[in-house]
Amino acid sequence: MKNILLTDDLFRGAVSLEHTSEGIKLWRIPYQDYDLYPPNGIDNKAAICAGIRLSFHTDATAVVVKFSPMAEAARLDCLVNGELFAATGITAGDTEVAFSALDQGPKELAIFLPQNTSMTISSLWMNRTRNYG
Repeated sequence: MKNILLTDDLFRGAVSLEHTSEGIKLWRIPYQDYDLYPPNGIDNKAAICAGIRLSFHTDATAVVVKFSPMAEAARLDCLVNGELFAATGITAGDTEVAFSALDQGPKELAIFLPQNTSMTISSLWMNRTRNYG
């Protein structure tokens, strides 16, 4: 597995991305304006990842997403070429999820992040690193 450089263009659906020492935290508001969304970033809902996804083209057959420990149980959905490939549950405290046995050859991957909680992505790993447009 190879560590893939996390770049902003891998993320879709976020209003802003906060680069922290732990990784990239995803926001549905401009995180710099957090104080303008009382109370506490709209009752702490501004950091929930609903609708945010990692999206890229690859020929990888295995992908691992690593993240800061989850505060609560959640689910990630992996779509391959627009079709649901896997829905994977994660529990509080988990720090990674793997999607394997992906079809050979080029494909578009979209990994939808939790709809019920926040997430800070620390790294993305693939068994192949060739990306397609």
